[in-house]
Amino acid sequence: SVDSATQLTLQSDIFTATGQRYSIYQPRILVAFQNNDNIYAELLRLLDGTDCGGTITIYDTASVAKYPVAISDNNGSAFVIYEVGVSIYGNKVSATGTVSGPTVIAGTGTIIDVVSDGANGIYVLYENGGNVYLTRRNINIVNMWNITVAGTAAVETDSVIILDSSNNPIVAYSSNGTYSSNGNIYISKFNPATGAAIYSSQIVHSLVYYTTNSDTRKSYISIVSDNNGGVIVSWIDSRYYYPLGYTIHATYVDSSGARSGAVWDADGGDGTPPNDYDGIQIGILNSYSSTEPLFVMVNYNDTLPWNPFIIWIDYRTPTDSAIYYNTVEHD
Repeated sequence: SVDSATQLTLQSDIFTATGQRYSIYQPRILVAFQNNDNIYAELLRLLDGTDCGGTITIYDTASVAKYPVAISDNNGSAFVIYEVGVSIYGNKVSATGTVSGPTVIAGTGTIIDVVSDGANGIYVLYENGGNVYLTRRNINIVNMWNITVAGTAAVETDSVIILDSSNNPIVAYSSNGTYSSNGNIYISKFNPATGAAIYSSQIVHSLVYYTTNSDTRKSYISIVSDNNGGVIVSWIDSRYYYPLGYTIHATYVDSSGARSGAVWDADGGDGTPPNDYDGIQIGILNSYSSTEPLFVMVNYNDTLPWNPFIIWIDYRTPTDSAIYYNTVEHD
């Protein structure tokens, strides 16, 4: 196979000595989608967007299927993960459109996210009954391990997963706040070979909850690797809800799960709680509505460690929203 969009011409040796013919494939992608409660896919050529064949049927039986996620296995085929009723299933689709499976990934659950494991498999982060679980599947969707990330039955599904610079899976998640207690943002890192926790449920930040406002303090967590062993975690914060509305805050978590770094010291104090490393302010959204906050964080490579680049929808102009961004020079 050829992993570029360059047109190729075979000048000679079209056949091998044993009469086998070479085939040259243009790069292609798999697009999975839901239609009439079934799951389908299309193979498209990257060069010109044309279809490589007919529509591929992933699932078309009696039960309602939804929320498909397609991801490469880094070996020429793709995974398609989706929900059927209350269960989570997975199939493999080859480069020529051959479907294998399905495999049951979770008898009960809803998909939060699916990411590559950095090799030929995947991680599936999912929720069931307020708890968050993580499973690793190999190239054939065979279970390697399945663990409970958060089992308090009070965890929101705004959980996220990434791989750090050593391909260790890291999950950040939040617990629900109430009028009498604050919710928290937690972070855990796991051994990719066994699923054992390298560190578990370290508190990133305690989400302030205001009794004068009935909005639940959802955190809209985002997380990126700094490509140097640590991660940056960002979230929607309400500590300055009066008078500023919602804000975006972020902090750094090192390879051991500890918050650190002079740039990330929220108050310039002595490095002790409650304010130090509790999140520096990235941007003010100028919004008081829980339905409006929206932001995304990515990383960019200038020098190690990589820095975060944070983009959000801003409502400072009364007549319209706008897109703003900010960066942090990570230390």
